[in-house]
Amino acid sequence: MKKISIVLVFIITTLSAINNFAFSQCKQQFIESYLPNEGIFLKSYTTTLRKPNPLEVYNKKWSLVLNEKTHYRFELYDNTGSDCKTILELYTTGISGNDSIISSTYVSENDRYYPQFDFICKKTGVYYINMMLSKEVVADTICGVVILSFVGKGK
Repeated sequence: MKKISIVLVFIITTLSAINNFAFSQCKQQFIESYLPNEGIFLKSYTTTLRKPNPLEVYNKKWSLVLNEKTHYRFELYDNTGSDCKTILELYTTGISGNDSIISSTYVSENDRYYPQFDFICKKTGVYYINMMLSKEVVADTICGVVILSFVGKGK
């Protein structure tokens, strides 16, 4: 019984290390490759998005504080190729708990994906970003990164 426990602990530790190594490679690859061309790099948000099955939507959310009268750029990259089919949304949550989407890399009116969007913050506060897989992504696992950069002070 003791040998089985030791082997089981070893297997779990090994699988965990392999998963962490793969994620850190994903993160490092994007951070080095996609630093902003314009503006000042502020922060990166990286994740590995997994599509458990076709009926579920997998996403990753982060919170961040943005300052009034500041121009920000959100750039989205993934490892699906040149046409990024991962979606990034910037939103706030109101008092009633309703989410209000401010901007997105996907525009449903023309069914287009964009690699970035700019946002001039009108009010200092907590905002949220949500990265999710679009229905067009066929891969089971996507490595994605959001680069947040400072473009300048607004008016």
